[in-house]
Amino acid sequence: MYSGYLSWLETEIGIGKLIDYGCGIGTFIDLAQARGWKVYGLDSSEVTVEYARARGLPAWTVDEWTAAGPAQEEKGMVDVVTMWDVIEHVEDPPKILQFISSLLRDEGILLLETPSANYLPKRLSLCLTRLSRGRINLARFFFYPDHRFYFTLQTLRQLLENCGFQLIWARKATTPRAKIMHTLRKVHRAGGLTQTLAWLTLQITRLFGGNKIIICTRKQST
Repeated sequence: MYSGYLSWLETEIGIGKLIDYGCGIGTFIDLAQARGWKVYGLDSSEVTVEYARARGLPAWTVDEWTAAGPAQEEKGMVDVVTMWDVIEHVEDPPKILQFISSLLRDEGILLLETPSANYLPKRLSLCLTRLSRGRINLARFFFYPDHRFYFTLQTLRQLLENCGFQLIWARKATTPRAKIMHTLRKVHRAGGLTQTLAWLTLQITRLFGGNKIIICTRKQST
C-alpha cells in the first residue's frame, strides 16, 4: 500500500527529500530509499532508532535531530514528511505539526495516516459497551490506551488547516486483513457472546471498511 503513495508522490513532485516522522525500525524509509529518495527517519524511541541504524538506515531521535543531526542544513528544505499511525500517540499534535512545518519547504507535502473516529464498528462497539454498562466490552479492542487522540476527517482537517496546511486529498483506508485477524484472535479467546460479536464486527469491516484516514496536505507558502 505505501509503495502506491510513493508512486503518487513521484508523479506529483518527483523524487526528493523525505522525512518519516515516527519511523520505528525504518521500514518505510528503507522502501523510499530503495526508490531513490534521500530519506531521514525520526522517532521518539531510542530503541527503534538504534534498530533502524543497525539496518544501515539514517535515523535519529527527535532530540538528536534537533541537537546534532542535519536539522539546520535541512530545515525548510524537505519535500515530504510522512506520519504513519503517529499523530494519535503524541501529547501535543499542534506542536508536532508546527515542528513538521519547520522541516518542510513551502508547498512541501505532509502525508499522514491515523485511525478514524467515525469507523462504524468502533462507534457501535462503544455504544454497546455503554448500553451494557461494561458487561459487553468490545470497545477495548478498538480504543487503545496508548492512543491519546482519535480524529474524524473533519477534526483532522481543521487541525491541519490551523497549523498552516492546505488539503490536497483525503480518503479512507482499511487495515490489512492480517492485522484485523490478529486482533480478532485475541477476541476469540474471550469466547461466548463477545466472540460472536467479534465475528459480526469482521463482517461489518468487510462491508464498510475505512477504519483509517489517509490525508495529504500541502504547507502553505509563507
